[in-house]
Amino acid sequence: MTTPEGLNAAAGRIVKNVESKNSHDICTWKDAAECTDCANQHRLHCRWDGKLLAGFLLPNLAYGIVAIFGLVVTGVLTDVWWMLILFTVFMVVFFLFLEIRILCSHCPFYAEDSKLLHCLANNGAFKIWHYRPGPMAAWEKSSLIIGFIIYGLLPLCGQAYGIGFMTGDYAGYTRVGLLGMVGIAVATLLLAVTVFGTLCLFFCPACINFSCPLNRVPREQVDAYLERNPVIKEAWEKAGYRPGAGDEAQGGPLGPSGRRPHPSGPVDN
Repeated sequence: MTTPEGLNAAAGRIVKNVESKNSHDICTWKDAAECTDCANQHRLHCRWDGKLLAGFLLPNLAYGIVAIFGLVVTGVLTDVWWMLILFTVFMVVFFLFLEIRILCSHCPFYAEDSKLLHCLANNGAFKIWHYRPGPMAAWEKSSLIIGFIIYGLLPLCGQAYGIGFMTGDYAGYTRVGLLGMVGIAVATLLLAVTVFGTLCLFFCPACINFSCPLNRVPREQVDAYLERNPVIKEAWEKAGYRPGAGDEAQGGPLGPSGRRPHPSGPVDN
């Protein structure tokens, strides 16, 4: 089994190998020696890190296993399999194609000139879309939120159907069977909360995909990162973002942390 230390060692090799594939001149893909004078050093998740990747993947993997197991049990009990099929198709389409387009293609990690994505979340996914340095558009943000809602609620709805089915035939399934189904649903719910809680508490406050609707990086850190990456800065300014300007000057209400939400690009970048 690959250890986090082994992944980090591999990351070092990746960074060396892609130095010649950094056509957008993104600091994330430059040698780590250039980070010594960076104001965001150790403040942002801007370098590939095996431990961070494991911290993202493990809760999602646990959730996926329990969610699918619950839908399989529901299918066996009710002979209704379309919810399992729908969730499986959704996982493939959303996480391997749609999310890569609407979210990942705007991330600095995506800027690497490579056919595979090396990042802290969808690591190893095929990059079928071109890199877009500008911020996410409004439709992309809406699609992402809807996708996350489906990801969290669809398995629970299917398992709730299974619970209702067993309740209607209580004599045939007994209390133990019903409690088992309820237990699976509760475990799915708790793991879903864990997944999104982990994101919001440990990843979103330091994520460099700044225009994601869940992103919580302070404006001064965003501005500092943009200053080191002219290609991204130019695309963001073209979309209406003004580094260094106050929140009111940016022309919108303040966000929950006293920051105005990041802008959405009017066109694809």
